[in-house]
Amino acid sequence: MYDVLQVGEAHPTIPAGQPDAVRFAATDSGIELIGAFSGLKKKDVLAWSRGRLRLGLLAAGHHTAFILYDLDGFCRWSDAPFSVGLTPAGRRELPAREPLQRRLLLLTLLAAETAEIKALRIASLSPTWSAALEAEIARQTTALPQWSRQAHEAEIAAAYRRWTADDMAKSAPLIEVAGRGDTV
Repeated sequence: MYDVLQVGEAHPTIPAGQPDAVRFAATDSGIELIGAFSGLKKKDVLAWSRGRLRLGLLAAGHHTAFILYDLDGFCRWSDAPFSVGLTPAGRRELPAREPLQRRLLLLTLLAAETAEIKALRIASLSPTWSAALEAEIARQTTALPQWSRQAHEAEIAAAYRRWTADDMAKSAPLIEVAGRGDTV
C-alpha cells in the first residue's frame, strides 16, 4: 500500500481538508479502511486503535457493495461503499491467498482538517470473510463492461433509500468480529 505510514505524519495520498468520511479500498497491495474525521478526541483515537471491530459485507447492485463496520467506542453500524470500477485497472487483483489464510485489513484514522494520521491498526479477517470479499470483487469484475460512475452512484442512492446502516447489517449475509473471525 505505502512504503511507510506513521502516526503524527500527514497521509501520503489523502490531502488535508477532506469531508468526514470512511473509504474502503481493495487493491493489489491489500485492503484498507480509512476514516477521516474532524474534531477527533483522544477517546476516538483509542476506540479506533483498540475497540472491538465488527465487519460485514453486503452486495447492493451490479457495481456496488457496502463494507459495514461497528467499532466499539467510535461508532455504531456505519458503511463504506465499494466498487471495483473505482480501482485503477492494473490494481484490481488482491494479492494471492491460500484457502485457510487470513487477509489483513489496515485501518487508518486521519484528522480530516490536516490529513494527519492519528491511529493505525491491523485487523485479521477470517478465511471466510476474505473469500466473500474475493467473490464480491469477482462478481463486480464481470459487470465492469457496464460500469460507470453514474451507475455506481445510482446503486448507492438506491441502497440508502432502502436501508439504514443498521438495516444493512441485518441484511448482510456475513458479519464477523475482526481479529477473531467469529461470525455474529
